[in-house]
Amino acid sequence: MKRTKVLVLSAAINSLLGVNSLQPVEAATELDKDAKINALERRILLLEKRLSASESNPAPVDETLHHLDQQVKILQRQGEIDREDTAEAAKKSPTYDVSRNGFKFESADKDFSLQLRGLIQADSRFFQDDKSDATPVTDDTFELRRARLLLLGKLYKNFDYFFQTEFGGGNAQLLDAMISYRLMPELAIRGGRFLVPFGLEHFNGAPFLTFVERSLVENLVPDRDNGIQFYGDISSGLVEYEVGVGNGVKDCCGDAANLDPSDDKEFFGRVFLAPFNRTEVEGLRDLRIGIAATSGDQSGSLASQKFRSAGRQVFFNYDGTVVANGDRYRIAPQLYYSWDSFGLLGEYVLTSQEVKNGAGQAARIDNSAWQIAASYVLTGELHNYLSNYPTWQNGVSVKPYNDFNPFKGKWGAFEVAARYNELNVEDVVFAGFASLDNSARKASSWEVGLNWYLNKHIKAQVDYSQTSFDGGTILRGDRDTESLVQSRLQLFF
Repeated sequence: MKRTKVLVLSAAINSLLGVNSLQPVEAATELDKDAKINALERRILLLEKRLSASESNPAPVDETLHHLDQQVKILQRQGEIDREDTAEAAKKSPTYDVSRNGFKFESADKDFSLQLRGLIQADSRFFQDDKSDATPVTDDTFELRRARLLLLGKLYKNFDYFFQTEFGGGNAQLLDAMISYRLMPELAIRGGRFLVPFGLEHFNGAPFLTFVERSLVENLVPDRDNGIQFYGDISSGLVEYEVGVGNGVKDCCGDAANLDPSDDKEFFGRVFLAPFNRTEVEGLRDLRIGIAATSGDQSGSLASQKFRSAGRQVFFNYDGTVVANGDRYRIAPQLYYSWDSFGLLGEYVLTSQEVKNGAGQAARIDNSAWQIAASYVLTGELHNYLSNYPTWQNGVSVKPYNDFNPFKGKWGAFEVAARYNELNVEDVVFAGFASLDNSARKASSWEVGLNWYLNKHIKAQVDYSQTSFDGGTILRGDRDTESLVQSRLQLFF
């Protein structure tokens, strides 16, 4: 018993003195037998001296052990505090993510974020059987069609911001700049420069185009405008809506100035419904129908309003003296449908504008365009309709089941597509507002395409199109049919 107390006391004293009683013994394991004995003798002498010193100023063993126990508890609690502080610091530390979704920085509470995204579209255009008689020369070319940088994110949880700049075509310009506040999914407000919610294909977003170029309908829809709008998603996609007011922009050109030179403004609205999104009938679940409209008084020259073909060739323009002279409205019924690997898009646009020429002649001009486009994913992937511009989640997107990797026999996804579209200019236009010698009264186009989705971010496209025209050359003959092969290599992250 006495020996046990001595050992305990010895261990306690060693702990207080910071001496590890095992260390010399472990170190001696490499010595010979005599050296081990000498080391143990020296250790015993050292312990006896320290024990004698402690007995000259006695302290109960129990008190010493209690003191050691308190020290251990203090150290344990300090460790807990350190771990709590570390966890709390981690909650306050921002995070960053470099993944398939781009580059994203986010606060720990997810109330603040910054995301960097980009789009590159490298195109080629090769005209077949092009001529240079009455029709403008159509040169084969490679083109950097789009090169965009996007910054988007949120502030204080419910504020969103979005910037988009364009560097393609050799000119740098600001496309979008806006801030939004999301009160609830059903109601949000946005202000700044944004895409007017009107044309369905136009609203889908450049990264998600089924064809290299948009259809002829594009010539009659507004692009971006400065203004304010309310928008929301009711009942988880059952109803999407946008309504607002802006300065007003011309058809096709989107040349909205930063300041409006007139007091007149343009109102716009769009409703897009998925009436069967909760039905058990799978074939109806992804049927979406909608209608969009704009209305307002407009003035100013229409000289920059030019209609272009798939090959970017101008086939219609107003005479230089023609100006907008009053009321303008647009209306666009639209439809999107998908079922598994099949997708269908259809829309019709009517634009009506009061105009006047340099001679004082006035008229109301009604131009119209429509398209129907179908596509099918050969490798079985689903068509996805994603909404909520401008987060660049909107559009029809195909996500490959297997990313391209030839070393593993994986080739991505393949999609085939076909489209027919028309644009009609009202006959009254050619009675003083445009000339059939350089402007066509009608353009009709059909296209077929093949899309290769190597992965979520990289897509290759090739299209063949033929566009025929009524009028548009000297002596009011018809422009030559435009036969065109286009390709695109796209990176979007």
